[in-house]
Amino acid sequence: MFINKKLFFRRAIAFTLDLYISTLPMLFISLLFKNFPTSYPKLYLVLYSFSFAILLVLRDVIFGSCSLGKKICGLIVIDSGTPALASSEKLIFRGLFCFIYVIEGIVFLLRGSSLSERATGTFVVFKKDYPYL
Repeated sequence: MFINKKLFFRRAIAFTLDLYISTLPMLFISLLFKNFPTSYPKLYLVLYSFSFAILLVLRDVIFGSCSLGKKICGLIVIDSGTPALASSEKLIFRGLFCFIYVIEGIVFLLRGSSLSERATGTFVVFKKDYPYL
């Protein structure tokens, strides 16, 4: 699949924004409980990891076929079989691939589409190209 440079850079920006947004819950917890990270380091690590993972996996489901980063960049995830928004099941399965994001990035750079797109039959497009969705 061919990908243009504008879409590539928008996807990179969206992914970076999503990573930063996923850290916000722990920032809130850290500010709420000032000594929390030092008093309970293992619990802090578990809560941080859990909230970060949940937000990364569910990032495309929460805002309706696009994460907050994708929404800001004007992107959506659609089903490759039909020109419709991807289903929640596909978006969750797609989100599970975030745990191998280094491999995802390498495959994306080499092939123009990520492993999660190939496994779920979805792809990311500009929302303006699909105004009826």
